[in-house]
Amino acid sequence: MSLKNNNSSSDEIRVVNDEEITSVDEVVRLDAPKLTPIQKKTFGSEERAMAGMMGEEPEENHSSPRPFDPEGEWLIEAEAAEVRSVPIGWFVLLGLGLAGLIVWAGYQKLQTSDNAAQIPVAGAEPMELPVAPSGTTSDDFIAAAEAKDAETHFEAMEKLVSDFLGATTIKERLPHIRHAKRVEPLMQEHYSRKKFETFKFEETIEYNVLSLGNHPFIALKVRIDGNKERSILVEDTPEGMLIDWESYVCYQPVTFAQLLKARPTEPVSLRLYVQQDNYYTYEFDDESKYLCFKLESRGEKESLFGYVERGGLLETKFRKLFPAGMVNGAIYPLILKVRFLPNSRAKKGVLIEELESRLWAYPVNPDLKKKSN
Repeated sequence: MSLKNNNSSSDEIRVVNDEEITSVDEVVRLDAPKLTPIQKKTFGSEERAMAGMMGEEPEENHSSPRPFDPEGEWLIEAEAAEVRSVPIGWFVLLGLGLAGLIVWAGYQKLQTSDNAAQIPVAGAEPMELPVAPSGTTSDDFIAAAEAKDAETHFEAMEKLVSDFLGATTIKERLPHIRHAKRVEPLMQEHYSRKKFETFKFEETIEYNVLSLGNHPFIALKVRIDGNKERSILVEDTPEGMLIDWESYVCYQPVTFAQLLKARPTEPVSLRLYVQQDNYYTYEFDDESKYLCFKLESRGEKESLFGYVERGGLLETKFRKLFPAGMVNGAIYPLILKVRFLPNSRAKKGVLIEELESRLWAYPVNPDLKKKSN
């Protein structure tokens, strides 16, 4: 999908009534560069600055924001030739390549222990100490240990994914997911209206480390049941790895149809595709008071229009993603809290009250945030 010129007539402010809408253009996802894999267990400024993943565009590069879609394209195919993909076999190959160093390190340790137990006697022949391979340094041993650790970690991750996908019941899947206590009733509700699917894990196609809210995550693309592909987000905690079930199924508490019928005035959290727009109508007709965004949900034909009040912290957060003049520009997957205004005349207009996450996963368990408040 090509982006419209910012100076075109289609980008001008328009004030219309909801009745004038006969159809809503389908939002087409924009491609984003592939995420370049990062060394395991290193989470510095590089990951946090990854605009394509976190929805954060560097201040000096607002002209070309890059969306990132966790729903079905955590790892989007790169079009740029300079972006390289690291093969999954890296862990195994590196481990094998340094296996000799690991064995040699163990041999050195044994020799040191044996030599320490022997007390030199005057006149005895000098002991011949083992000689390290030419060029070997202490850094080589550290690298070997890290490679072994990475390989073990990778194997544990694949087992987790295999067990998660192969589960046949909610009870079996529950131990493998994040925020299990909070999410269990959501799973019960979700699978009461949707089929519970079980898959056979085949292999990991891509593996990328990212930081979400300063918490380490692993974004995966895996092959299942022969030639199908699924995207999975794994949180890498000190206690072990866990899968984000909510982003895996793109969980929504209500459909758009239910939302439009109930018109709740209390905030509802939704996983949405968000794009800046200029549809101002009824109580949201003042462009100087609101920013306008087009809101879409996976699998929904309907669209909503969300409005952010200008002049506050929320506007600042949205401006980082959607710079001024970028109408019909980038599309981001966000978790937003939205609500209808009391006695609202705008049929599809909602007030955006909070930007909860810049991906379709919560960095921190919302239940813990509620308790802290």
